[in-house]
Amino acid sequence: MSGLLFLKSIRKSFLLWITGLCIIFQGFDLFAQQDSINLFEIKIQKQFNALPNTPSTIERARLNDTILFLFEKVLQLDKSFFYPFDSLKNIGKLESDDRQLKIYTWNLPLENGKHNYFGYIQYYNKNLKKYQIFQLRNNPEAIENADQVIFDYKHWQGALYYEIVTVKKDGKTYYTLLGFDFNDIFTSKKIIEVLSFNELENPEFGAPLFQYEKPQQTRIIFEYSSRASMSLRYDAKRKMIVFDHLSPSQPSYEGKFRFYGPDFSYDGLRFENGFWQLQKNINITN
Repeated sequence: MSGLLFLKSIRKSFLLWITGLCIIFQGFDLFAQQDSINLFEIKIQKQFNALPNTPSTIERARLNDTILFLFEKVLQLDKSFFYPFDSLKNIGKLESDDRQLKIYTWNLPLENGKHNYFGYIQYYNKNLKKYQIFQLRNNPEAIENADQVIFDYKHWQGALYYEIVTVKKDGKTYYTLLGFDFNDIFTSKKIIEVLSFNELENPEFGAPLFQYEKPQQTRIIFEYSSRASMSLRYDAKRKMIVFDHLSPSQPSYEGKFRFYGPDFSYDGLRFENGFWQLQKNINITN
């Protein structure tokens, strides 16, 4: 009997030893991944630092290709979703409040005053139980009636996203993104965009959730003078997206957006009954 107890004791000790080794090796793997991610972060920021001092468009494009390559590699590491990338100062970094999504965006200035936009989505696929990576591909072509179109991630319209609001409709999650587009030397744009995932768990931009100028728009695009500054933000207390109302500097400039700017009044969008609904003349002083 004592021999049996001795064997059980040996077996228990062995299992504890094996468990301890697994924990140690997992710890080593975690630290190794963090060190690796940190090295990638340093290399990526080095490329961003070189961009302003690179006058050649071709050379800037090569530097950006290196950034894309490094970013894709680092996002493939399991722990990268939980890494803050605090040292990267040249990109937009957003995480949804449901901890399912991260989106990174940045821009590359061109010689003609326009900009190309680049980005990655990291998304947790509940069915596959893993994080997926999608490279956003900017479609630089101007799209007529863009406020009525849904784009896939390979034909993304491009913007620098700086705020994210998660909403749900009919059991589906929609990530509302607030973004900025340099556009050109005459006008800038602010954009309210919606990101969601289709039945194949692929990202789509645009959804008919806006009741603004038209009954059901897929996004809202504000265009105004590049010399002006427009406020567009989510007010958590009001549970509302609040923004400057834009008007032309003179009535004769109606429709000529290079002459548009804030007129010191404010509008908002509140998510009610499955739509972002327009609320006019918001009093932001209260």
